[in-house]
Amino acid sequence: MASFLPDCTFGLLTRLSALEELRAPSDLKPDMLCASLRRLANLRVLIFSAGNPTVSGGYPVLSPDDHSPLVHSIAHLTRLEHLELRCLSEQLDLRPLSALTRLGLLSLASALCDSLLLPPLPALTHLDFWSLPQLTLPAPESLPALVSLDWKATPALPLSPEQQARLTSLRGSPDIWPHATNLRLLSLLQQDDYSAADILPSALRLPLLEELEIKLSLRESLPCGLGRLRSLTLSGPRIRPLDKCLGGAHDLTNLTELRLIGILPLGLERLPGLRSLAIGPQPMSALRAPDILSGLASLRRLRWLEVQLPDPPGREEWHSLAGRLPPACSLRAAITVEREAPEWLALRMHIPGRLVELRTPYRRSLMLDPVAP
Repeated sequence: MASFLPDCTFGLLTRLSALEELRAPSDLKPDMLCASLRRLANLRVLIFSAGNPTVSGGYPVLSPDDHSPLVHSIAHLTRLEHLELRCLSEQLDLRPLSALTRLGLLSLASALCDSLLLPPLPALTHLDFWSLPQLTLPAPESLPALVSLDWKATPALPLSPEQQARLTSLRGSPDIWPHATNLRLLSLLQQDDYSAADILPSALRLPLLEELEIKLSLRESLPCGLGRLRSLTLSGPRIRPLDKCLGGAHDLTNLTELRLIGILPLGLERLPGLRSLAIGPQPMSALRAPDILSGLASLRRLRWLEVQLPDPPGREEWHSLAGRLPPACSLRAAITVEREAPEWLALRMHIPGRLVELRTPYRRSLMLDPVAP
């Protein structure tokens, strides 16, 4: 049972003793959350973004008077397995959470944080932390089960060679953790001031690597030697053809998932084994040329396609896009639009025999072979 309730009805949650998942609204007052948490002993998932996201470019400061009661209230949730906190606090002292022996995922973001204090968390396998200033680091021995690390902070988390070797998922530079040789997922999308040419040699030395997420500059391309990859995300600073990014990577025969960010899908015929393809976000104008999406017809195994657009397509643009989808009868497609789409798009989407989902900020509708306009 999950809940996402406004401030005025939040007190009703105390009557839901079986509640297992709670997403607290960003404008909820911390004191009201504290009053309810002690009665929700069955919670397994808690996601809380403290404060109004329109203030200070993110969230307002969570004062010590708010921070300490909130942490102590969470400490009573001994069944908690997933915790996400988004707030602006100068210190994140989470040592009272030592009783959360089932906690497997901890995600923290606090742009003002200069001190992070963690208790021993024996079940924690995934740590996601984002902060800007210099940081007082937690003791790495408090994280004996860590296998997934998403770290965007300074300095880097000091992990022993044994802890690094246990990591299977890393969002951060592999050069900082040189003993992380068993990675299956490596993401560099959040890293700044790095060259793919400097990082890729490290990736090529990872024998188990299956998923790679990387940014390429205008002149960079992928080398040969990435044939183990099953999933690839490519991001570019400006619109650039895919075939230029692939460069000498002619051995991507195992690749089944591809996501392109700011990169034109030209050269898809080089990847006939794709089963999942995500394009965007990028403007519809970048996809308007007839040859841009022509490579989709060669993807006979494609089963999932997502096209992300900042603005709703016009009528002619939509039908042009729909007409270039591959012929696979089992293909599912999603059109994600960052701004609200007009009613005609929701009512007149027409791709015979296909399951099509339209996603917008205010409406999510699912249609199967609607009536043609």
